[in-house]
Amino acid sequence: MFILTDMTWKETTIEQYQQILAIAKTDLPDFNKEIELVSYLFNISKNEIMNYPLEKFKYLAKKIDFLEDVFEGEMQTVFNLDGVEYEVHWKMETKTAGQFIDLSELTKDPELINDNLHKILAVICLPKGSKYDGNILERAEVFRSKLTMDVVFPIAGFFLTVLNNSLPDIQDYLSKKIQSQQRELLTMIRDSMTIGDGTVL
Repeated sequence: MFILTDMTWKETTIEQYQQILAIAKTDLPDFNKEIELVSYLFNISKNEIMNYPLEKFKYLAKKIDFLEDVFEGEMQTVFNLDGVEYEVHWKMETKTAGQFIDLSELTKDPELINDNLHKILAVICLPKGSKYDGNILERAEVFRSKLTMDVVFPIAGFFLTVLNNSLPDIQDYLSKKIQSQQRELLTMIRDSMTIGDGTVL
């Protein structure tokens, strides 16, 4: 007898989530998208699925109904993955300049945020007791292949809200800082061009 357990966000990795979104964004008719999703998530070839009786396909499609659900759960500030304990550095005021620069780069194009999700998580989720050094690729790939969306959704949602709310203040601060530095630079240039009688060259 053909039996599969229902999937949930707790079994769905970032990599699977990204592929699900890629399929959802295609121009395929809804039924074809459903075939693509079932094929991908259950690792069944499309040719095999096309030969299934309709009832069997409906049975499989029912197993991915969770995709229509919005996951609701509390953010974990610490989580364990493959025996490594990670801390979520979600407070903007505790981030380093390097973290902020990397996060700004990874989130500057809204269309690519989901593609960069594993990298964003690798910037804000660090092994307990470690400091950010900018080396995220290895950690990002571990997150992409193994971290599940029940952990990711609350962290990503909370972080992006905080980042979105903080950006205007940060940009205003940076703008004022740059203007101040420009004024200081102009003053220095003007002073260096002044000769003995106070005349500017």
